[in-house]
Amino acid sequence: FNTGNGIVSVTSGASVNDNLAGFYAPAYPVGVIGILPSIYGGNGGGIFSEDGGTVTLDGASVNGNVASEQEGPGIGGTGGFGGGIYQSSSAGTLYVRNSSTVNNNVAALDGGGIFNDQATVDIEGSSVNNNTAGYDPFSEYILGPGWSGEALGGNGGGIFNNDGTVTLTNYNATNT
Repeated sequence: FNTGNGIVSVTSGASVNDNLAGFYAPAYPVGVIGILPSIYGGNGGGIFSEDGGTVTLDGASVNGNVASEQEGPGIGGTGGFGGGIYQSSSAGTLYVRNSSTVNNNVAALDGGGIFNDQATVDIEGSSVNNNTAGYDPFSEYILGPGWSGEALGGNGGGIFNNDGTVTLTNYNATNT
């Protein structure tokens, strides 16, 4: 989590893998009245940065993360953006360099790999592969057994850009 003018650097083979933004609250009986299960949504399954923060991936990986949407009885949807990385703010910058990978991430809504809202994203000599937008793997807990996740109709499997600048140099994208 990076906010304000903070700086996050993930370098030299380091990884941010297999994380979940948001959490699942199972049903628990409370006397005669049960608490229904809910998912509390979040953005940036691997890395969340807003309000002018700078994030640098240099020879690093952000893989296998999930940004889940808030779901449950009587709950409006929130969260679910940027399965791998969520970067928001016109003053923010994201650098992905030197064979870094943003792979196999899932966003319930938009930006399976990277969600960019008004920031600057510079990807050089790296890959954003096999990410998914518009799918919430945790919805089966809300919808019941037999559901393997809810298709939500998201955009930008690899990269979702909203009013920002994205520069790609020697970039590899597959199955996004």
